[in-house]
Amino acid sequence: MAVQKVFKRYEYKYLLTREQKELLQNVMEEYMIPDEYGRSTICNLYFDTPQYLLIRRSIENKVYKEKVRLRTYGRSLLDEDQSLLEIKVGHAIPLWLSHFLTENKIFRTSYSKYGNAYRTLLREGEINYA
Repeated sequence: MAVQKVFKRYEYKYLLTREQKELLQNVMEEYMIPDEYGRSTICNLYFDTPQYLLIRRSIENKVYKEKVRLRTYGRSLLDEDQSLLEIKVGHAIPLWLSHFLTENKIFRTSYSKYGNAYRTLLREGEINYA
């Protein structure tokens, strides 16, 4: 029997409004408790080449994504009225959570803070690549 060397997981992202976040927190209290870091804010700083090769490859290739990220705790990178729910699971989302997301019309999104910032800079003419 071969040894599995790669952990397979699924990552789902949902962009929530302030109201949806509050509803979700209320529902989660029935099933979960926050850990000791539950009130911290995670900030990510992504690094790339001057030609933006990592993000371009990441956007073009849905399977393999390279990233160099420095993660810290501090102020949020999203708008004040937005939250990003990230669910990383090995098999399936808990049924109660799936029901909550469906009932509140919260749908999966493809969201990358770094990718969105890159696209904004391209659109605004701040960067140019050949």
